[in-house]
Amino acid sequence: MGWYGHGLGWAVFLFMGLACAALIGLVIWLIVRSLPAINNSLRSGGAESAGDILDKRFARGDIDETTYTAQRAALSAAPGSRR
Repeated sequence: MGWYGHGLGWAVFLFMGLACAALIGLVIWLIVRSLPAINNSLRSGGAESAGDILDKRFARGDIDETTYTAQRAALSAAPGSRR
């Protein structure tokens, strides 16, 4: 008996704990990066502003120029608008 010495020691247990924590963190990171809904909302920083939506609708051709300028003027005149 006693062929194994005094055991593995505290450093091995510390290393194994850190390795397990790193592995769990990597798995969570990979799951979050693979989900498109979460990934897009994190990148965009939340909801779009009304001006951004209006610009995109005009760029797609959903609205004409007169409608765009009228709605842009209404957005600029609205209280609390960001220009």
